[in-house]
Amino acid sequence: MMRRGLSGLRGNNLPLLGARSVSSYIGAMLWFASVIFLPLAEATALGYTMPLFVTLGAVLFLGEVVRKRRWWALFAGFAGTLIILRPGIEAITWPAMFAIGGALFIAISALMVKVLSRNDSPDTIVLYMAVFSTPLSFVAATFVWVTPSLETLLWLIGIGMASTLAHLAYTRSFAIADASAVLPYDYLRLLMVAAVGFAIYGEVLDFWTWVGTAVIVGSTFYIARREAITARKSTTEPSSASPLQ
Repeated sequence: MMRRGLSGLRGNNLPLLGARSVSSYIGAMLWFASVIFLPLAEATALGYTMPLFVTLGAVLFLGEVVRKRRWWALFAGFAGTLIILRPGIEAITWPAMFAIGGALFIAISALMVKVLSRNDSPDTIVLYMAVFSTPLSFVAATFVWVTPSLETLLWLIGIGMASTLAHLAYTRSFAIADASAVLPYDYLRLLMVAAVGFAIYGEVLDFWTWVGTAVIVGSTFYIARREAITARKSTTEPSSASPLQ
């Protein structure tokens, strides 16, 4: 806001900015609700259905072309997640539906970001998410309000700063690449969590975690390589064409 001023952060599509904020808020609340009742591994596994929803939505609503190889890479990344988490899902329960519903709403939010990024800057999109979602969060919090201690308040500020930076990076990625190409990189979050868990909590990865990690890294690397090849072809083909053609 200091760099651009208020005029530089004016949204071009307020209804869609509001809808995106509401969708993201609902998705987050549903996921938090699922974590309360489900084991974290199971809730996380269900949450990783989100890239599949995004890919399907990108094809149906954004007209993005997803070829067979990228579909297989996406499914491989999801399979790698299941290998690591090995969730024992025996029946579809309401908490499980919360997790799947949360993944669906976050996917809808991601698709809206792709549309919004055509006319609005990432800074604008993130700002309006805070503008719309903060009142929603405040209303919900009033029913269960607990005044945080100073230590808790500092942690909350740190979480807010980290989340804002993550949203900025996330939004910028959608501005320069297909939604279905960006989302598989979300699987790398598992690697970061594993590294932090080992460094801080002394958690050691078991065999199946290493197998799943290898599958995830392989799928994301493959998609990145295919995107680079496609971009290189689209850049070189026009210049290599004959002037008579």
